[in-house]
Amino acid sequence: MTDEKTMIAIKSNCKKQYIQKHNVINDFNKFKNDVINYITDEDKAFEFVDKYNIGKSVMRHTIIDDYTLKKSGKVIKAHYNLNGKYVGSVSKMGDETFKTKTWTKFNKNDFAFDNTKNGYEKFVDLLN
Repeated sequence: MTDEKTMIAIKSNCKKQYIQKHNVINDFNKFKNDVINYITDEDKAFEFVDKYNIGKSVMRHTIIDDYTLKKSGKVIKAHYNLNGKYVGSVSKMGDETFKTKTWTKFNKNDFAFDNTKNGYEKFVDLLN
């Protein structure tokens, strides 16, 4: 059995590793944002964000489609977000689509490129 000092040291080490990992992730995200500051060509900007899977959470309308209940096998209508994640049943949430927060990659169909802004703000949401 480990003593209390050893457990404290292990917890402290885990916390340091967690912080280091998230600092690296934050630094990489800041780096990607800074790179976009230097890209002035729209095609190159969209190529860069596509390559590194860069996007953001936006409000988009749900999609209504069939959903099969696991226990009974009954098929009902349900709301899904743009990524295909189940949001809720039509019977509980109504048959009108509504906006829900959805992560989406920057793309030319949904975003315009505004070179006068900085970083990720250069991608202007056309659908909101």
